[in-house]
Amino acid sequence: MPQPCLTCEPLAPPRLIRSHLSGNRLRGDLPDAWAAPGAFPRLQQLSLSAGGLNGTLPASWGRSGAWPALQKLLLDRNELQGDLPPAWGSAGAFPVLEQL
Repeated sequence: MPQPCLTCEPLAPPRLIRSHLSGNRLRGDLPDAWAAPGAFPRLQQLSLSAGGLNGTLPASWGRSGAWPALQKLLLDRNELQGDLPPAWGSAGAFPVLEQL
């Protein structure tokens, strides 16, 4: 069975507010493309818990304006490696994030 594609360009409708992909056995790195300007302009919750993700956290996700509405980012129970990129703590990164 083919594995879900995490590195594909985002196909999210511009009005997507919540995406719960927990437990779907997604593998690999979190894609830089998801932080492209306008990729997820209204997304408030992104749950990728318990999925087998095993890369590092992309610095691009901390770019100002990448996640303008994101309040919850759930990445627990994966095999992510490394530290939180400094960009994630910069001014403008995740402006309304309440839970990581």
